[in-house]
This record gives sequence, structure tokens and C-alpha cells, in this order.
Amino acid sequence: MTLPDESALPEGAFRQGRVFLQFFFLHLAAKHFASRYLFPSPFTLLRRKLLQDSFRALSCAADGFSGMEEKGDDPERRRILFSRSGEFFEEFAADCIILLKMKKFRIFREEDPLMDRFRALRIRSLDTFRDWISMERFDSDCRFESMTEEAQKKEIFYPSSAELAANGLFLLGKQCARLARRLSR
Repeated sequence: MTLPDESALPEGAFRQGRVFLQFFFLHLAAKHFASRYLFPSPFTLLRRKLLQDSFRALSCAADGFSGMEEKGDDPERRRILFSRSGEFFEEFAADCIILLKMKKFRIFREEDPLMDRFRALRIRSLDTFRDWISMERFDSDCRFESMTEEAQKKEIFYPSSAELAANGLFLLGKQCARLARRLSR
């Protein structure tokens, strides 16, 4: 199953808006994550669902935004589209949790210092997302190297790139769901 290309989304000035760009970034990050960490694996169905949910959320939001630009806009239709988009973002976040549990990764809470640093960066591009992962990995490396050998044996924190990326996508999915719910009001 292939997803429609992003060029199938409606055109309009809304594509330059901050909220739409956040939704679009989540979709691009999900595609990159799926191709990097889930392609040749037993996670094929989950990969497909993750990508479907991110594209459906983006598509519903794009239709809602394009309706705002049209004359004769139906506010009820737009409310339904943004509400549906929020539901797909929630499903996307749930997909990330399923992935984290299947791979036996830790699920970081939103108030963890690691996720606070994620939010502080206001990630809006894949480069910034990669930088956050690199910084967290580097900090873990430095912390690990400064420990005694005995403490290193007990250390369980050392996060993988896939673990960090999945937790970041989960948080982004929750944030996008909140934004879409706000737009549906």
C-alpha cells in the first residue's frame, strides 16, 4: 500500500502557516522514522499504520485550512475536519506507544528533563530533530564515560536513537492533537 503524495494536498496560503507546518513536519518526521527504523522488520503493519495516521491527520487538516480560505466556508465541515485530524494525531501517538512497548523501549513522560529539552528546542525541522537526538546521545555518552566501571554496569539509562526518536514523535503527535482540537472549536 502506498500513501498519496503530499502534492495531492490542497494548495493555498495556509501551507505557510505555523500550525500547518507543524503538522507537515510531523508527517515528514514519521516518514523518515519509518524508513530508517521500521523498514526491513517485523513491524511492517505498524509502519503502515503510523504512516497512514500521519497522512490522514495532515490531509484532514489541509482540507480544513483550505476551507478557511474559500468563500462560503462551512464552519461545521471545518470543525469536523480538524476534529478528525486530532483523532488521527491521537492514533499516531498511540502507534508510537505501541512501537515503544513492542521494542521494549522506555516511554518518557512529558515532564522528564529529556522531554523538557525537546520542547525547549521548538523542533520544526528534521535537522533540529536529529540535533536533539545527537545532543541527548552525546550527554549520555559523557555521563556514561564519567562513571566508574561498577556504576557503568548498573547504568540502564543509555537511550538509543530509535528510542529517542519514537518518544519525540509521540510528544509531537500529542502536541499536534491538542492543536487540532483547538482548531476544531
